[in-house]
Amino acid sequence: MGIPIAREYTVELAASVTRHVTCEKCSAQYDYELRRKSIGGGISVLFLNDAGAEATAQERAETSLQRKMKEHDPVPCPCCGWYQRVMIPYARRQFHRWMNWAAAVVLPVGIVFFILAFFGKAQSPPVSDETLVKLWAATVLLLGTSAGLYFGRSIWALYHQPNQTPRKGRIRLGKKRSRLVVAGDAPPPRKVGAKSRR
Repeated sequence: MGIPIAREYTVELAASVTRHVTCEKCSAQYDYELRRKSIGGGISVLFLNDAGAEATAQERAETSLQRKMKEHDPVPCPCCGWYQRVMIPYARRQFHRWMNWAAAVVLPVGIVFFILAFFGKAQSPPVSDETLVKLWAATVLLLGTSAGLYFGRSIWALYHQPNQTPRKGRIRLGKKRSRLVVAGDAPPPRKVGAKSRR
């Protein structure tokens, strides 16, 4: 059992604020609640500065939270479904974020296969050439998949236009995430397959 030489302090903070939005497209006014959390840490080496480490953790958590509270959530207008300009970067950040998680899961598996392939001949007994080829093939496949998921998602998100997604879905999301204050002059969504009469 090791002898502790430091004490780590962690401070977690949370806050929420109501964002008031005026739609750029239809002039509707709506509110939504922005919630953020932050974590700050500090280390007291040899327990010589416990109070300072705790204060550092508090300060870092507060600084991080203040920065996050200036952000915006991608909440479209509940009347017309329009994402405001300030929300576009955040909508792109959340676009297919599962691909990053998948890349993070595949990467360590690929690293394990790389280690097995790299040290394959050094093992006792050494792996066969056929097995070594399979290990290298699996390594290339896994690492390539991880890189493809991560960089592919980054490029895809860069060109993502959230206001070009189906309007009904955007309106539905806006109604779910926000509270309408003043209705705008958005035209009603057209029904698919409806024909105009003369």
